[in-house]
Amino acid sequence: MAVGWLVAGSRRAQESPPVPPASSLGGAYPIAARGLYALAAVLGGVLIAGFWNYKLVDGFGRGFVAANTIGNPDTLAKTFASNGMVFGVVFAAVAGLAATFTACNCVVFAMLPGLTCSADQSS
Repeated sequence: MAVGWLVAGSRRAQESPPVPPASSLGGAYPIAARGLYALAAVLGGVLIAGFWNYKLVDGFGRGFVAANTIGNPDTLAKTFASNGMVFGVVFAAVAGLAATFTACNCVVFAMLPGLTCSADQSS
């Protein structure tokens, strides 16, 4: 009975394949709509990549975090000998914090709220 569906004249061989439920990705949108969504996503990605200004985004850590915390990093980097070891430790900590504000890290941290609020527990 387990292999009865393989027989050509059986009832199961004549049945149509099961239709995926509407909640699955395959049955949610028609092929044409999925193609248009994919094309729009690719065009949006190319547009963003074309106008992306990495100097602006990556300069945020240096220009905003480090400059407002300890001052101009270019001039202060040359004053370790006169400012002492404690200043060097503070400068290194602030520079490390400022280096975490790169473009890719900002994007990852911007995605975290959406991931934590997701109803899908597998993500």
